[in-house]
Amino acid sequence: MRKTFILVLFVSLSLFAQKKPLFDLDYARFAGDDTSGIIEVYYSFYQNAFHSVTIDSRSVIRGAIGIFLEDISTSQPYFKREYNFASPVFDSVKNNLTGVLRFRLKFGEYKFAFAVKDLEMEDRVDTAKFNIKITDPGKTKFGLSDIEVATKIEKSDNDSSTFFKNTFEVVPNVSTVFGENLPVVFYYIELYNLNKEDDPEFLILERVLTNDRNEEVSRKRRYIPRKNSSIVEANTVNISKLPTGTYNLTLALFDSLSNEIAMSTKKIFVFNSNVVDTVAAKYSDNEFLSSEFAIMSEEEIEEAYSQAKYIASKVEEKQWDEMKTLDQKRNYLFTFWRNRDSEPSTAVNEFKREYYRRIDYANQAYSAFQRKGWQTDRGRVHIVYGRPSEINRFPSQLDTKPYEVWNYDDIEGGVEFVFGDISGFGDYKLLHSTKRGELRDDNWPTRIKTL
Repeated sequence: MRKTFILVLFVSLSLFAQKKPLFDLDYARFAGDDTSGIIEVYYSFYQNAFHSVTIDSRSVIRGAIGIFLEDISTSQPYFKREYNFASPVFDSVKNNLTGVLRFRLKFGEYKFAFAVKDLEMEDRVDTAKFNIKITDPGKTKFGLSDIEVATKIEKSDNDSSTFFKNTFEVVPNVSTVFGENLPVVFYYIELYNLNKEDDPEFLILERVLTNDRNEEVSRKRRYIPRKNSSIVEANTVNISKLPTGTYNLTLALFDSLSNEIAMSTKKIFVFNSNVVDTVAAKYSDNEFLSSEFAIMSEEEIEEAYSQAKYIASKVEEKQWDEMKTLDQKRNYLFTFWRNRDSEPSTAVNEFKREYYRRIDYANQAYSAFQRKGWQTDRGRVHIVYGRPSEINRFPSQLDTKPYEVWNYDDIEGGVEFVFGDISGFGDYKLLHSTKRGELRDDNWPTRIKTL
């Protein structure tokens, strides 16, 4: 996010004299009202980058701050302020001066500029700027704020704190660097427009951490009840055992019964000098080139993804939608299956082998009406959940169309799937299931009646 530029608030700028920045800057956007949103700008001054002076027997740093905010549509300044500050030097660099600026802005696009000058050294100026868009999230579907990463989040009733919001004190990690000194990533995000009528009782919130090779590092999900309009998610990710590198923290909120999804992603940096990246050493370009995906045609790749999509997360589906080239799609599928290898120490990907074994069985047992077995509802259920504990088949009777009831005793304490041959062409459609996240219709018996 950082970018050096010449800011008119401080005319005497000498970029070449700067050896390290005076500050870091980050931001996050949150919902406001029907016409505006809220942006929080986080800043942190690096006290050891300033030239300190002694005042009353104590080391002090002195600086000047310039803040500028402009509405791009009107080219008119929205906010402009300059002020000086002085602060004692702390022994620990953990005590860098961190703060937050909050602005309520009408929907639109804005330019933001921030400049800091060391008053003890005339040529020590650091500047940053970015454009920020505040959009109307709408009220027709659920949504997410940006993710704020923090060094600490704890319950608090101290509403006078600079970092207090929604019963939490959230101290931002402006540098977004975690690791040896900060082994846990704290994150804060807000969820909006949850309690719409006639929607499922729960939404699913999924947290996914991926590395710079788009490999999944960790995943966690939980169900979000829709009894409140908006809620806060404040949680943690342990990164103490991750190798040094760049990671993406993604929060995805979705309705498992529809295609609606809202996502927010934050890039973080991990520095763990004592952790060896064994995965990077194990997987090479040669391994991809020797895989079946490296030589697949466009048509074959599309079919391979359609088959894999049955177990793809909403995040992975969205990633696929953003793939533009055949090489990107080949690499995507290679990584997709590698992430699911239950025994990476062996030469065979046992999970993928079992998955394709189920596809072969589905093609033999459930093909119907010019559709391959894996494309049918019964085929999908078999591929995803395996062989049922019991199948009860009901062929054509006087008052009902053919249907089947599949029972799985080991899933969620026991679930069932009901399939019916509604069309009469042997293509059994899923009519009802008690499995969470699957189609549920307790009135399914009326759909198979013939009289």
